[in-house]
Amino acid sequence: MVPSAPASAQSWDITGEGRVYVFHLRPGVRFHDGSALDARDVKFSLDRARDENSQNAQKALFASIESVEVLDDLTVRVTLGAPDGGFLFNMAWGDAVIVAPESITEIKQKPVGTGAFRFRDWAQGDHITLVRNPDYWGKPARLEQVTFKFISDPTAAFAAMMAGDVDAFPGFPAPGRLPQFEADPRFQVLVGTTEGETILAINNKLKPLNDVRVREAIAHAIDRQAIIDGAMFGLGNPIGTHFAPHHPAYVDLTGLSRHDPERARDLLAEAGYAQGFSTTLKLPPPSYARRSGAIVAMQLRAVGIETQITNFGVGAVARRSVSRQEFRADHRQPCRALRHRHLCAPRLLFSVRQRRVPGPERRAECRDRPRCARGSAGGDAAPHRGGLRQRLSFPARHADGGRCQAARALEGRADAGHRPDRGLLGAVTDPAHAGIA
Repeated sequence: MVPSAPASAQSWDITGEGRVYVFHLRPGVRFHDGSALDARDVKFSLDRARDENSQNAQKALFASIESVEVLDDLTVRVTLGAPDGGFLFNMAWGDAVIVAPESITEIKQKPVGTGAFRFRDWAQGDHITLVRNPDYWGKPARLEQVTFKFISDPTAAFAAMMAGDVDAFPGFPAPGRLPQFEADPRFQVLVGTTEGETILAINNKLKPLNDVRVREAIAHAIDRQAIIDGAMFGLGNPIGTHFAPHHPAYVDLTGLSRHDPERARDLLAEAGYAQGFSTTLKLPPPSYARRSGAIVAMQLRAVGIETQITNFGVGAVARRSVSRQEFRADHRQPCRALRHRHLCAPRLLFSVRQRRVPGPERRAECRDRPRCARGSAGGDAAPHRGGLRQRLSFPARHADGGRCQAARALEGRADAGHRPDRGLLGAVTDPAHAGIA
C-alpha cells in the first residue's frame, strides 16, 4: 500500500483503538474560487460521499465511517464503525476529494479544488486544460499549463507520439510499439512496475460458476505467462494475490492455481461438467483487455469451456450488465490492488509492468515553439515566452476516465513520480510510474 502524506490535513491523531481519527487541517488553504477550506467543507464532502444516494464511484471507501464531526474551524473528528487499516489510504483517493457546498451545483462542468492546478476548460471527449494555481498552499507547480488529451485508440496514440502532438503518454496502450520508440533517438523508454492488476472477475452467483470446483478449473486452465507474452509482449509478472509484487506484503501464491489443463478437466468432471459447458466473456474497450481476453477464451476452450466473447462499452451498458447479472466473466484491470479485494476471482492473472516513453528531445525547438517542455509532466522544461507548457495524453479507459484523472490533478502536482494530492491526504511517490512522453 502506498503510504499517505500530509496535504490539506497537516496532521492527524488516531485513538479509540483505531476507530477515531482527528484531522488537523492546514491553515490558509483556499479553493480556486478564493474561499477558505475549513472543517465544514470536510464534513460536507465526506457526508456527501457516504450518503445512501451518493453517486460516488468509490462509495465503498466511506462505508466504515460512522460519523463526521466539526470540532472547530480546522479540526475534524471522523469515527469509524470498526478499525480500518486502509482508512488513511482511502482518504488519499481522488474520490475523497474535499469540495465546498458553494461550488457543488456546477462541479461536474467546472470543478473547484484546492490543488496546484486550476481548471480552465474541458472539451468533452477531446481534452481538459489546467493552469497553474498561483495561490496554491504548497510547492508551486513547475508548469504554467497542462493539457490532457483523451486518446483511446492505440494506433492513434502511436501516431500522436510520433508526430509530436503530445509530450507524455503515461500507460501507453500499445506495448508492441515500444521497440520502435526504443530505436528512435528522440524518445526514451522507461520500464517499471505499477499497482495495476489484470484480473478475470467471475459472477459466482450463476451456475455453473457458483461451484468452487468450476472456478478452480478455470484458474488451472489459464496460462498467465502466455497471456503476458501474447497480450502484453512480455511486460508483466504472474501474481497470485491482490497485491503487486513490489508491495511489502506480497506473497507469491501463483502455485495454488498453476497452469494445469489436466487438473482443470478433472475438476470439471468432478463438478459434473465432464463435457464442459458454455459461458460468456465480456470485455471492456481497452486494448489490453481485448488482446488478453482472446487468449483466455482460447485457453478455456482447450479444457472444454466453450467461451463466447462479447465486447461491451462502458458507462450505462456496463452498469446494466452488472445490475441484471448478464455477465458470467469479466476481464478487466482495476486501478488499485485493493479496489476489488471483495471479488471471488480465480486468482489474479498478472501484474503489468508498464513503460514510460518520455518524449522527443526538443531543446533546439524550444526557443521558437510554445510546446517546449520535455519529458513527463514534472520533467525538466525549457523556458519560453509566456512560461512553460506541456501537453499530456492518457488512454480513456472509461467513458469519463480521462476527465476523472484530469480532475484529480486539480488536487495535486504534475511533478514526475507523484500522484496528485488528494483530499485530506496526498499519496506519495509510487514504487514506479509508467507512461509515454
